[in-house]
Amino acid sequence: MPAEPSGAGNGTPAQPGAAANPPASGPAAPPTPRSGGTGKILPSSRETATTRIIPQIATSGPKKTVLVCDDVTQIRKILCFNLKAANYETIEAEDGAEAIKISETQKVDLILLDVMTPRVDGFTACGRIKSNPNTNNVPIIMLTACSQKEDVIRALSSGACDYIGKPFKKETVLQKIEHALGAAREVADHQHRLEAAAAHEGEGPPVVGRCGPHRTAALGRDLLDPPSDAV
Repeated sequence: MPAEPSGAGNGTPAQPGAAANPPASGPAAPPTPRSGGTGKILPSSRETATTRIIPQIATSGPKKTVLVCDDVTQIRKILCFNLKAANYETIEAEDGAEAIKISETQKVDLILLDVMTPRVDGFTACGRIKSNPNTNNVPIIMLTACSQKEDVIRALSSGACDYIGKPFKKETVLQKIEHALGAAREVADHQHRLEAAAAHEGEGPPVVGRCGPHRTAALGRDLLDPPSDAV
C-alpha cells in the first residue's frame, strides 16, 4: 500500500512545497484597470470609442433651421419630429402669411411650404418670399397633394427649387432637403466668387437668380420622374 502523505489526516501542517488546498469559492475580484505603465487608469475600449464619437456629434457644426408650413397640425408635427431626429432645428407656421412673416424676422435655411394653406396659399407665399431681396436665397420645397404637371410648373415658376408630392416618405423629405441645402451652398459660393472677381475688376457685384441652376434641374427631374411615395 502506498505511504500516506506526511501530516495527512492528523492535523500536522503540510510541508513546504506541498500542494495547498484550493481557496474557498467566493465573488471574483474585479479586473485591475490597465495603467499602460503610466500609473493612470486607462478607459476601456468601449469608453474610448464613446468618448471619441460624442464630441464629433456635438461639434459637427451649427444646425440648419427648417421652416415647416402646413395647415394640418399632424403633418407639421410629423415633419418636425423627423427633422429634429435628423439634427435640424424647426419652426412651425400654419399658413402662408405666417411663413412670410417668419422668413422676414427669423433666420431660416430652408422652407417646406404646403401649397394649400388658408389666408395666403403656398404659391403666393413662395412668390413673396422670393421677391424679397432679404429672403430670396432661401430654398423652398413645396408640399402638394396635386402632382399634375401644371401644378409642378406653377410651384417652380413661383420660385420653389423642388416639390414633394403627398403622401410622402421621410427618407424622400430628408434627401430633398439635403440636396436643396447643398445646391444653395453651391450658389452662395458661386456668388461670392463672382463678387470677389467683380470687386477686383472694379465692377458692381453680379446677382445669381433665385435658387440657381438646381431649380431647372429639379423641374426636369420631377416632370420626367414624378414621386410615387407613400407614408
